[in-house]
Amino acid sequence: MSKARGDWPRRDFLRSLLLGAAAVPFYGCSCLASSGRRPPNIIFVLADDLGYGDLSCFGQKRFQTPHMDRMAGEGVRFTQCYAGSPVCAPSRNSLLAGRHTGRTPVRMNRGEGRLHEGDPSVAALLGTAGYKTAVIGKWGIGKPHPEAHPNRQGFDLFYGCSTMEEAHHQYTEYLWENDRKVRLKEGERFAHDRIVEKALAFIEENRREPFFLWLTPTLPHPDLVAPEEELRRFRGRFPETPFQPEEEDKEGETYAAQETPRAAYAALVTILDRDVGRLLTFLENLGLAEETVVFLSSDNGAGRAGGLDPEFFGSHGPFQGRKRTLYEGGIRVPLIAWGPGQVGAGRETGHVCALWDFLPTAAEIAGAPVPWETDGLSVMPALTGRTGAVHDYLYWEIYHPLLEQAIRVGRWKGMRGHRERPIQLFDLASDPGEKVDLAAEHPDVVDRMATLMDEAHTEIPLSDVLG
Repeated sequence: MSKARGDWPRRDFLRSLLLGAAAVPFYGCSCLASSGRRPPNIIFVLADDLGYGDLSCFGQKRFQTPHMDRMAGEGVRFTQCYAGSPVCAPSRNSLLAGRHTGRTPVRMNRGEGRLHEGDPSVAALLGTAGYKTAVIGKWGIGKPHPEAHPNRQGFDLFYGCSTMEEAHHQYTEYLWENDRKVRLKEGERFAHDRIVEKALAFIEENRREPFFLWLTPTLPHPDLVAPEEELRRFRGRFPETPFQPEEEDKEGETYAAQETPRAAYAALVTILDRDVGRLLTFLENLGLAEETVVFLSSDNGAGRAGGLDPEFFGSHGPFQGRKRTLYEGGIRVPLIAWGPGQVGAGRETGHVCALWDFLPTAAEIAGAPVPWETDGLSVMPALTGRTGAVHDYLYWEIYHPLLEQAIRVGRWKGMRGHRERPIQLFDLASDPGEKVDLAAEHPDVVDRMATLMDEAHTEIPLSDVLG
């Protein structure tokens, strides 16, 4: 388990915290929550398959994202943030639980693992601290099970798509509100619009008390289908190869046909950007901007399903690899934090962090204790210009179908295809594109990587794998 360098070992610290909690109340050390006012609202916008290079403030040239650029200009832009996984379900579990995928119950999109009631959850933590909580958009974390429902994971409100399959269709006949299926009217079936409307309604309804909103849009993940008025802005701007769903993708999903997939992708990203701007303006108009911290990131890198062409758009930035791979292009994601008066403005940071850092960050913002072991470290020092703790290492795993692992220790990145294969070693400081394998030149580093990989990995309970 990762811990802060120079810190009291995290397990010992948490044990002392829990043993002493009954005698001495513990409150988080957040400078935000200790000002005498109510703790800040927290919003995390987690896009679906948005690549590192899909924002113009991260290098996108073929279309513009002015509202996310504004967010970065008025907030803090992280250039070394990582997803929890190169696929969505385990990555979302990692954010929810504050743990890397060596210790989460969900390790793959299908077939391995499910959530249990009482699992670590940032929503449950914030609910205990007095926050109203909602997840609005895509859920799809692990096997469907009553204990895995968002309402059993600490969320007062769930609205959106319960499974990944539901979230893969931009137009739908229904969405879920808690455990009730909500039928959508003809002409109102572009799911993203309904998701954004519900999110704004949740904010307005809870404006007088602290709230946590996990806003999880289905964009820009395929289907590459967008409203005509948005699609026509880009039709004819790019050379196109029509997409026909002749074959299922690697996970058995069939996506809709699209004559102009590049135009559709640009349209979906800019719709997302438009509504990020709408969210920020809504907070300002309600007088909540200075009482709210907003994060924006992605669950993993961009993929190639459904006619998507990430190489054309430079969606992976300067990195190699894409969704479903442990190269930087599969796990390096954009991260922006915005909060006028709460976090720094117009700053860029190379602080190395991951989505599992959100839980301890939210706890610090709320002034709440973390009653579980966590692999995360709060990024609040990076947001407020202070010096903070750094990770000993970051760790990822995925199955294709055998276990694949990756680990980052400082400048070094190690990758192991499976246990029978040698570890590849890359120096991210000089080779962010992971082109040159340096394993033969640094056997001591490779040995350390192998030891840490073995330490970080735990087995999924067999009952969760088999059902």
